[in-house]
Amino acid sequence: KKKKPFAHYHGSAIGFSGEIAPIPLQDLVLKVSNRLDNDVAVYDFGKEKVRTIGISSGGSAFALQEAMEKGLDVLLIGESGHSHYHEMVESGMNVLVAGHYVTEVWGLKALEKHIKTKMKLKTTFIDMPTGL
Repeated sequence: KKKKPFAHYHGSAIGFSGEIAPIPLQDLVLKVSNRLDNDVAVYDFGKEKVRTIGISSGGSAFALQEAMEKGLDVLLIGESGHSHYHEMVESGMNVLVAGHYVTEVWGLKALEKHIKTKMKLKTTFIDMPTGL
């Protein structure tokens, strides 16, 4: 609910934030893990029950500051780096790191479908997970 542009990168929002039905953090982690069929790293520095979320795929740790400013309960991103750990601790929020490849592949598959149907071009998606 109340979905808004989020994770502004070079002047464009590349993610979204909004409200979800209140859910225990661990239940959300399980849902994300199952949906993406990938382990999710959990940095649980915030509330045990969450209701606001920011989502951005790939290497979106830069969105942590924006998530903090918006007072979000949880940030879901693809990957983070060691240099962001203390910022996560100090943020007092939960951060879920689900994997760069598995969070970005959805957009590429949607683009492939669009190209096939709208542009009538033949495409081939080559799935090459990196494990990152």
